[in-house]
Amino acid sequence: SESALLPVADQHSASFVTPTLLKSKTYYVTIPNARGCEGERKAVLAEIVQFDDAIIKEQGDTLTSNYSDGNQWFFNNEIIAGANGQSIAAEKSGLYSVNVKVKGCLTTATREFVVTGLKKDEFEITIFPNPVIDEAEIEIPEGFRNPVVRVINSLGLVMATIGLHHDSGKITGKFEMNSYPSGIYVPGLRWVDHQFSSAGIHAVTIGRCIDRDGLEKSLLRSP
Repeated sequence: SESALLPVADQHSASFVTPTLLKSKTYYVTIPNARGCEGERKAVLAEIVQFDDAIIKEQGDTLTSNYSDGNQWFFNNEIIAGANGQSIAAEKSGLYSVNVKVKGCLTTATREFVVTGLKKDEFEITIFPNPVIDEAEIEIPEGFRNPVVRVINSLGLVMATIGLHHDSGKITGKFEMNSYPSGIYVPGLRWVDHQFSSAGIHAVTIGRCIDRDGLEKSLLRSP
């Protein structure tokens, strides 16, 4: 009963920090007068709120919180005015986060989003010259995050990985082929894209190969 409660030792200040609690617990507070007599006891509930951590799921250009209520979205740590729903459309590359209020507590999730402007099968790998004798140059459009191009032979074996760099609005690389036998070689593109994998790595995709004249071809090594 309330009358059987024992006082908390050495707790006479206006604030009190509870010990670690595994479940909700009710404490009582009272103010003694100058004679040491206690006034009315007031119940104070130390409520333990159990909740799931916030999670941001990505589907296309839509980001969705695992909570239907209590959301506030941010972009690059700046609040997005009016973005209080469960989902938002990600229109720009950057860092998106959501704060969720759950019974007076706060849980936060963050996700980096990259707008590529390119769908899974809508990109081109440009190769020239084609056929090639000694050195092939490869171009892919901007918009891929950490792209890697691999050269694959007709047996499906990876022959080499091409180093890439940004150059005047495109991503380019060169591949020395003078040590490889004549044949057909196909470039494969791997890039970081959260849309396709929670780990962020998209599988190697065989892209369209076009030459300077816009003709669709595989990469040929001339004899």
